[in-house]
Amino acid sequence: MANFLDLNPQADFDDDLSRHVPNDVTREALKEAERLAADPRTRYFSDVEEALAELKKD
Repeated sequence: MANFLDLNPQADFDDDLSRHVPNDVTREALKEAERLAADPRTRYFSDVEEALAELKKD
């Protein structure tokens, strides 16, 4: 919990993050992201408009 009298609220935020344990859904999403990043066939887009234009082509 943040100590609002402390002049460094970032310290409490970092402490809260270090205790975070991801749930099963988050762990699976992280694994999927790693697989996609490692796959040379994965397509990347520079912005949302480019991705949407690609979707509209189909």
